[in-house]
Amino acid sequence: MADYGVTPYGFVRKQLVPLIESMEVTAKNSFGNDVNLDNDSLIYQYIAINAEQFDQVWQGMEGVYNAQTVDGAEGVYLDDVFSSQGVYR
Repeated sequence: MADYGVTPYGFVRKQLVPLIESMEVTAKNSFGNDVNLDNDSLIYQYIAINAEQFDQVWQGMEGVYNAQTVDGAEGVYLDDVFSSQGVYR
């Protein structure tokens, strides 16, 4: 299993495809291995809609994390990062 979120190497965002795959596994665990997960099935459509929303949440979390790094911060947020290291402009 891949590590997502804040890791020793930075923030690793869970992409849309792994989100869908993990939700499909959860559906199989809940409803049995014979659950219909074809692209036109109702449960797959529900999974796809929710996975897109979760993907947006992951993107937001990645943005928050990056705003606290020297490489990702911009404007006043970059000033905040530098000021925590004793550098002022």
